[in-house]
Amino acid sequence: MNKMKLKIGILFGGQSHEHSISIISALNILQSINKDEFEIFPYAISNQNEWLTLNETKKAIQTIQKIDNPLNFTISSIKPDRIMDSSEIQTRFSELDLVFPCIHGAFGEDGRIQKYLENINVQYLGSNSEVSLKCYDKKITKNIFKKLNIPQANYATYNIDKFIDYKAEIIEKFRFPCFIKPAKGGSSIGVRKVMNFEEMISASNEIKELDETIIIEEEIIGQEIECAVIGNGELKFPPLGEIRNNNGFYNFENKYLNNSARLIIPAQISESASKRIFNYAKKVYLDIGINDLARIDFFYIKKNEMIYINEINTMPGFTKKSLFPLVWENEGVAFQELITRLINGAIAKGNAK
Repeated sequence: MNKMKLKIGILFGGQSHEHSISIISALNILQSINKDEFEIFPYAISNQNEWLTLNETKKAIQTIQKIDNPLNFTISSIKPDRIMDSSEIQTRFSELDLVFPCIHGAFGEDGRIQKYLENINVQYLGSNSEVSLKCYDKKITKNIFKKLNIPQANYATYNIDKFIDYKAEIIEKFRFPCFIKPAKGGSSIGVRKVMNFEEMISASNEIKELDETIIIEEEIIGQEIECAVIGNGELKFPPLGEIRNNNGFYNFENKYLNNSARLIIPAQISESASKRIFNYAKKVYLDIGINDLARIDFFYIKKNEMIYINEINTMPGFTKKSLFPLVWENEGVAFQELITRLINGAIAKGNAK
């Protein structure tokens, strides 16, 4: 007797500034997923939050596959008869065994898509809405790091419209250069290295489009280390990855638009430092209640063996350049097997509730 295939929805696109990265991640998953084990139902979301029908999504995928650089493609608003209303979404998604919300950034990692799926009683891969928001909002996350006594860079948070009033305080607390970033965001979008307070003001004008709260953070000069984790309760860690970037810090452009950054696997740090990073990652993963997967980023300063936690990504990229799948590949877990493990782990987690 043939085994019944699990019906898996792949949700991608969305309203965030990482719309194109979501598309590329999803295409990579759709191309590689084990179709002998899973029946795949891709659903795209436009940049105006319109949920395309299955047929319209398949047409969009065919169009995207013909484009040399999908980073330039946007799933835009289309005719009403080619999108689903809330009733049809609920009907179609109730037929699925699991949804893989491969959406990064706002509306993907901030808990909103998770909350929507929870409200229509659809099981999905990844952390729940509450945990997703905690990890997405760096102001919340940094308070958790502090509570757990995990070292992090010195920082301060301000309302973006009022931080100018605290100029004296900021200049006293931070040395330049330092970093300014939106409290909510991913893929280093909106993160700016500033050399003086005037540059900070200029950078804040760009960040206003992303968030109302900014974080000012001291510059840590060290190795950028990324720790991939999968699991629920019992966690699995591949080797650590390291980012080497010769063109400023590891921002969106260096990740996806040029080849200035190198990924080194395994990271070139001591065994004792690796163990400490794994311990920090496990501690925060379990304390926050992260499910299924995450990528947790750190800085490491070799001369004094200091480790600083940076941030958590609850839906890391799945592009061919993304570190998360590459470190697992180095461990001997091919991309297809990684996706299978994530799906089966999420389904087992759901059945255990």
